Formats: sequence, structure tokens, C-alpha cells
Amino acid sequence: RSPSACIGLASGIIQIVDLEEQRVKLEAKVLESAVLGIRWISRTTLLCYSSRETPGTKCFVNRVVSFHCVSGTVTDVRKFSTDERAQIRGIRCSDSGKYLVVLMKDKPSELWDLVTYSIIRTFRFASEVMSLEWSTMSLAIDSADCGEDVNLNNAASGVDAIPTVDTFTILLADGVVQSYVIDNNTTKAVGVVSATLGTNNPTLLAWHHPYVVVGDSSGFLHVLHAPSQEIWAFQLSRQAIRTLKFSSLSSDYFVIAVSQDGMVYCVDIKGQSQVSGGIGVK
Repeated sequence: RSPSACIGLASGIIQIVDLEEQRVKLEAKVLESAVLGIRWISRTTLLCYSSRETPGTKCFVNRVVSFHCVSGTVTDVRKFSTDERAQIRGIRCSDSGKYLVVLMKDKPSELWDLVTYSIIRTFRFASEVMSLEWSTMSLAIDSADCGEDVNLNNAASGVDAIPTVDTFTILLADGVVQSYVIDNNTTKAVGVVSATLGTNNPTLLAWHHPYVVVGDSSGFLHVLHAPSQEIWAFQLSRQAIRTLKFSSLSSDYFVIAVSQDGMVYCVDIKGQSQVSGGIGVK
């Protein structure tokens, strides 16, 4: 299968583009207002959202829908019968395709079950969420860190690896980084990641267990090694870090960072060294 990309239009239409043949191979009307974000949850299914202000009310019509590319079916994931006083800022899907976090402006964020299309819980954070990353992993967490609310079948000994669970990590505007484990629709903040990084206007994070990397507006990278809680930092640029991605290879701990002025840097996080940098992108 050739690689594809999905484009959302202001008319509520999405276009799926064949990148090899450079043509639109599928077009569908999925929303009544502009498509503001798209996330793939499988090879054939994607999520889209819209958030339209109702004139003169300061309220918003918010919708999140799923679209099946083969059948053409559009299904409401999140839809309320009345307008809301907060708009959707973004959506983030778990790697497993089971869960969705809906980031709201001036309102608690929401965790949704994508199997039943039901809300699991809300999260009220101390400051604005700047970045959120999902991971699916098998964790060995001491039972003392799990708390009463987490149902982890194999955690009793504190030694054996628990079943694979979905975990998301958030970066807040004050530099706080926190992880949440989800298992059997139960969530709890746990000691996998819990630290304060990048207090100088943090912009985004990248996560490849056991490392969390935060970029900030001054061009610094702040790195946390979660098991030891060791933190180190260095400056890549004098410009804000705008893109931060780990290598797609599970055995690599290389990060690609792009600063606001378009310079690209490669950093070996495990080796604590800069591999390359200062490559200009136009």
C-alpha cells in the first residue's frame, strides 16, 4: 500500500491523498464546520474535530467524529446537545487506538474510551497543557507507586512486569511533567515520570521510555531519565524549539529537534551528546 495523508478543509471536508501518485483518492464531508485536527487511529479509521463559535453567544459547537475510510461511515465520538463555553484545543489518541484525550481551553481535559465512545474521566491541571505524548508499554511499577485507583493485576509483588498498558505524559506551562497510566479504564498519576523540566517557557515534549525530553523557548533541551530521576540540560539554539521527535527505531535514543529559525539538530539522548546541528531548512 502506498503512503497516504489526510487533509482537513474549512468546509468540513477531508481529502485522503496518495503520496506516491500525488492524487486525491478519497474525499468525504465529515463535519459541518472547519476540520481543525485529524488523527489516525488505524490504517482505515481516523478522528477529526471541529470547534465553531456560535455568533453573539461566546459559546462553541464542539464535535469529534470518527471516519472509516472503507465504508465511509461517520460516527460521533464526542457531541453534546447544547453549546459549550469552552472550545476544543486539540485531540490526542493512544497508540493502541483505545483512548482519546480531548484538550479543552479553560476547562478540564477529557479522557474518552474509543471502544464505547464514553467519557472515562476529566483532568483539571494546575496550568495549561503545552504538549501530550502517548506510549504503550509494559511497566514494572512498585505497588506503592500505583495507588488505590489503579487495577494492575500483576503489580502485587512490585517486581513482575504488569500487562501492557496505555500511558500518556503531559507537559504543563509551568514545566511540570506527569505521567498517567490507564488500565481497565482506571487512571492514576504514577511515579513513571514526575518532575519539573524547562521552566523557561517550555514548548513541547518527546518521550521514549525511559527518557523524557522537553524543549523550551530559549532553545534548551531538558532531559529526564525517569528511573533515576536524573535531569540534565544543554542549549541547542537561541531560538525556541518547535519540533521534537525521537527516532522511530525502538532501540535508538536519538532526537531530532527543529528550532524556530528552521535549524535542525540531532541529539544522542542516551549518550548525552549532540550528533549534528546547525543544518538550515528552508
